[in-house]
Amino acid sequence: MHTSPLAQPGDGNAGGMNVYIACLSRALAAQGFRVEAFTLATDPAEVTNDPHPDPSMEQVATARPEPGVVVHTLYLPKALGAAKEDLPVLTKDFGRACARYARENSLSPGIVHAHYWLSGEAATAYRGELGTSAPLVLTFHTTARVKNLHSRGGENPEPEARASAEQRLTALADAVVVNTRYEAEQMRDLYDAAPERLRVIPPGVDTAIFRPTSEERRRGAVTTGPFTVLFAGRPQPLKGPEILIEAVALAAEHVPSIRLEIRGTAPEDYMSSLRALARERGILDRCLFVPASGREQLAEAFRRCDVVACPSSSETFGLVALEAQASGAPVLASDVSGLRVAVDDGRAGILVGRRTPETWARELVRAARSPDLLQRLSASGLAHARTLTWDDAARRTAGLYQDLRRH
Repeated sequence: MHTSPLAQPGDGNAGGMNVYIACLSRALAAQGFRVEAFTLATDPAEVTNDPHPDPSMEQVATARPEPGVVVHTLYLPKALGAAKEDLPVLTKDFGRACARYARENSLSPGIVHAHYWLSGEAATAYRGELGTSAPLVLTFHTTARVKNLHSRGGENPEPEARASAEQRLTALADAVVVNTRYEAEQMRDLYDAAPERLRVIPPGVDTAIFRPTSEERRRGAVTTGPFTVLFAGRPQPLKGPEILIEAVALAAEHVPSIRLEIRGTAPEDYMSSLRALARERGILDRCLFVPASGREQLAEAFRRCDVVACPSSSETFGLVALEAQASGAPVLASDVSGLRVAVDDGRAGILVGRRTPETWARELVRAARSPDLLQRLSASGLAHARTLTWDDAARRTAGLYQDLRRH
């Protein structure tokens, strides 16, 4: 509801969930499913070419990004200018509007699959308004209680209203899809999820885009160029770009060539705070801030860098880590549940035990001084990434859909 599968990952609210929905939809369509996705627009200009759109009129734009995949973007006058934080009061209006559109266009779902808790709330209204008994599947992607459990300074706590809604939706859903066994444990412990309704389905990676430059990616050769650390994703406190800036400042004494690239788009006041921190630590000239880019450009950035750093406080999986490994880049990641699985419990990447600048600086220095380590990480990460595909994720998801429809 709060971001479109058509949006550019790394920009605004768009991130791993956008990639997940877009890639899973394409893979499901390739297996014979027809996927109809609904997303909300908060500006009429998003759904019309009219230079002076009427903000008081409900409007819809339809796109077909892949064969078998249709994305309906609905603009609601009540949603005009709404920020993500304003959307909880609009979930029912959105769900009912989707149902009206579905009815008018003879769309009858066999399965309703909602992504994120806001969409879960909208999906309940959608099913009620449409009068369908189609099974409800939920994929939360992130949850309030897990985020709050791992949050640190600078991260705003998630409201209890969100956690309560997630608990209610967990009890209501016919199935909850989680990325890892760790997430399944969290859903049982924190949300009293019934084990029989949980289905572990890992996401995949698009190896047609995220691939090394050659089968044997050259790693560890002694060069006179910079040692480049790459952060990719939506810059925000829970993703840890501040930690990397502090860590690079500490590591620079031991690795004079170290550089940091932060690739992603966030509100300008936050990006300004990151630049100010880099300036304060005396490394602004070592930092490159790049706006969110297309997936091909991101893959090329992975191939160019020396390591990809993921210092998140929590991740349900960590697609950036998997995409980096598929591109041949060594990965350093926080030792948190989703990232543990993304780097195969440390066999395909380095798990950084403490989320502090000092710990991250030590690991960056160790990586920069260990060409053989980087070579091993590149090879093991690439092998691990190739075990996770979107086709396999789609097959498992399709199996879940079929099980639910049989019962």
